[in-house]
Amino acid sequence: MKKVKRLTAVILSALMAVSAFSALPVSAAEVESNTSAVSSDENFISGDYEYSLLDDGTIEISEYIGSDKEITIPDTIDEKKVTSIGNCVFEHCIGLESITIPENITNIENMAFDYCKNLESINVDVNNNIYSSIDGVLFNKEQDKIIFFPYNRFDSYEIPDSVTSIGDGAFFDCDNLTNIIIPDSVTSIGNWAFKDCSSLTNITIPNSVTSIGNYAFSACANFTSITIPDSVTSIGESAFSACFILTSITIPDSVTSISDETFSKCYKLTDIIIPNSVTSIGNMAFYACVNLTNITIPNSVTSIGFSAFRDCIRLANITISNSVTSIRGETFFSCSSLTSIIIPDSVTSIGNAAFYDCDNLTSITIPKSVTSIGIWAFESCNNLTSITIPNSVTSIGAGVFSSCTRLANITIPNSVTSIYLETFCSCSSLTSIIIPDSVTSIGNKAFYGCTNLTSITIPKSVTSIGDYTFTDCNNLTIYGYKNSYAEEYAKTNNIKFAVINSLTDTNTNITVSGVMQEDTVLNVAKLENTFKNSVATYDITLQKDGAVIQPDGTITVQIPSNAENCKVMWLKDDGKAEDMNAKYTDGCYIFTTDHLSVYALVQDKTILTGDANQDGIIDVNDVTYLQMHIAGNKNTDGSALIDETNKQLFDSVDMNKDGKLSVSDVTALQIYISNNN
Repeated sequence: MKKVKRLTAVILSALMAVSAFSALPVSAAEVESNTSAVSSDENFISGDYEYSLLDDGTIEISEYIGSDKEITIPDTIDEKKVTSIGNCVFEHCIGLESITIPENITNIENMAFDYCKNLESINVDVNNNIYSSIDGVLFNKEQDKIIFFPYNRFDSYEIPDSVTSIGDGAFFDCDNLTNIIIPDSVTSIGNWAFKDCSSLTNITIPNSVTSIGNYAFSACANFTSITIPDSVTSIGESAFSACFILTSITIPDSVTSISDETFSKCYKLTDIIIPNSVTSIGNMAFYACVNLTNITIPNSVTSIGFSAFRDCIRLANITISNSVTSIRGETFFSCSSLTSIIIPDSVTSIGNAAFYDCDNLTSITIPKSVTSIGIWAFESCNNLTSITIPNSVTSIGAGVFSSCTRLANITIPNSVTSIYLETFCSCSSLTSIIIPDSVTSIGNKAFYGCTNLTSITIPKSVTSIGDYTFTDCNNLTIYGYKNSYAEEYAKTNNIKFAVINSLTDTNTNITVSGVMQEDTVLNVAKLENTFKNSVATYDITLQKDGAVIQPDGTITVQIPSNAENCKVMWLKDDGKAEDMNAKYTDGCYIFTTDHLSVYALVQDKTILTGDANQDGIIDVNDVTYLQMHIAGNKNTDGSALIDETNKQLFDSVDMNKDGKLSVSDVTALQIYISNNN
């Protein structure tokens, strides 16, 4: 049987070692071959040669089993013409120094002389119509393509001016080669052309070159820098992977894509500029570039591949373009120096393990465009303290926030229907959480190891809770409704349960929901609108046995109103007022409180254009405030600096009226202030 194609096997095994999650970018099918179809798998041995028969009755040599230093391939074997030299025929023939190719040979596989480390020359019969040789180097007949450079021929080589292409594997593993001159006649550099040329320190790619093949310069371990000329339009997969000490590289505007693993394991690469011509960044493109500190992705880029920046442990800053629609799986896996990141409004999905083990990530803003968050997306982000999931999100994958040990606050939107496996597992700083009415199931180990979780509110909609969901939540109280599944679950699992009541005033339709004593009565009195700009004022109290009481914990208040752009203000006994930060949803102002008193719906004041911090003055402080909001900074309570759900406020700072807040609004605000001073 033929030997395994060694080079392909080496490449594939190396790729598998990089990541168990990675799709292999190279397959055996990509290895070029001009061999005619073999009529039989049967091999024959004659002298020093093992061979098989081709369809036309000629012979392909499949293995050399001799030990000569100098070899002349025979014209015939067993009276049959020899026309082909197969893959790895002379593999590891370390004693072989020279070989002569006869007239009849019409095909030589790319890896025929694989690892013949002492091979000095290949000589071709002048009457051969397919191949030729110059100074012991193998060319095609026209000598416009270099096919194979003997491992031990020269340590410095100038490619002849007749050459227009460097063939696949032409200089593969020539670890003695220290210098190479590529003439201006060359237009293409083939796959693996200079792979493993570990003694090459630099190379000049002429302006004539338009394409660089897969693995072309992979594992050129002593490359420090390289300039890719403007003529190049295509750079193949892993072209510069494992160039361990490559510190800088220039990508020209002519390149439209960065292929899979192009710069993976370039350990010394500190920064790189991606030109505006690039539209896609491939899978694992910058995998394990451990010294890469910052990168800007231009707006031309529409897709970023799987694990593109995985294990870039010093990557502290990255700007994602507004044209990117998804954060793919493992994109920023183990980017442990990332502290914050702004996800643009163009993104609709966050992939599996996208930010896994980003243990210095303290804040992240998820835009309203995002509809799904993949499994383990934020697992082990140990410094993430709070996060708001927008109502656009309908799916939160398993283990999304698992082992986020400092996560103390999170809001689950009403758009989510399930809490999956291990979603909040080992979130040891989480103290309370409210499950929205949209959720119907809570998965296995969803809150396993949340050792400080003392309160969880579970709605009537939940009909299933998985195994070990609250294991090690030793001080937990489940708040739920009487005769609900939550009550049944709590009793079955010996978890403390508190009943939630919901009371509605029939005159005003104001509703109060929360933990209350039995036989509690809701009393609502509509008052004169004495508060400035008030739309309606209500005295809301709970009463039992004729006496006013306060709720036993946090309760939710819903006040119906047709008046939009209002604030709900708590009118204190000392005459001061406090904003309850109510949200206007489905015709109701909704807020939470641990007290009941007098509340006024107050028409929100007119917000001046550009008044981001709402202090009534338009100045540079508003510019700074808007910048901080876009960067993801939060109020002390974890809320956004600018409430984008407040239409009046949003419209006042959406300076370019494109329906989103971005750096372009900052620029427009600066111009606005300058023009109005």
